[in-house]
Amino acid sequence: MGRHSTGAVTTNEVCKLELKLLLRDKLIQKGSHVTGSLTWTNGSSAIVESVYKPDEKYVRLKYILTEYHSGKKFEYDYKIQLVVYPSNLGKGEVMYFLCPETGLPCRILYRTYGSHIYKSRNSYKNRIYYSLQTCSKKDRHNSRYWKLDRQLKRLEELRKPTTYKGKPTKRALRVQNLETKQWEADHLRWSLESMPVSLQKILGKNHKF
Repeated sequence: MGRHSTGAVTTNEVCKLELKLLLRDKLIQKGSHVTGSLTWTNGSSAIVESVYKPDEKYVRLKYILTEYHSGKKFEYDYKIQLVVYPSNLGKGEVMYFLCPETGLPCRILYRTYGSHIYKSRNSYKNRIYYSLQTCSKKDRHNSRYWKLDRQLKRLEELRKPTTYKGKPTKRALRVQNLETKQWEADHLRWSLESMPVSLQKILGKNHKF
């Protein structure tokens, strides 16, 4: 367990429990009782048990935390209820966690700021930032460019058809949209205001007529 922090943290720095990843890795399966494990980049781990049946839907977490200062160990074993709502698109359903603290639906739960349990962003007094929110204005466009680049590469690796019955697929349209956003971010990251102040002064002088 890491240090208790009161400073700003980002979503990339904390332990997260993401529904889309649990579904992708088949740790939640419709009509099934599944048991598996999760590990995080900071060394944390947990046993995961899920039940997805008509009469009950939940994820059960079991893990041990070690307090940073005292070395004291804490064992946790608790359930996070799942709910399913009809999709806004009119097809299928969308699954959500019910936050253990607020009871509100969410797709991602976090453990940070000294919390021993996973809960929603809104349940924390201190804000959990997205990584781009903590970038300086000069770095933001560059960070956004590379984030979009990673998203495009992941989509390209899928190698799925780009058309269906002569029309672009949703994936193809998404790629086009991301490419447009990346082009805009690329233009902005090379703009004068995104450059170091010293370089701005030099280029600014050279562009005076």
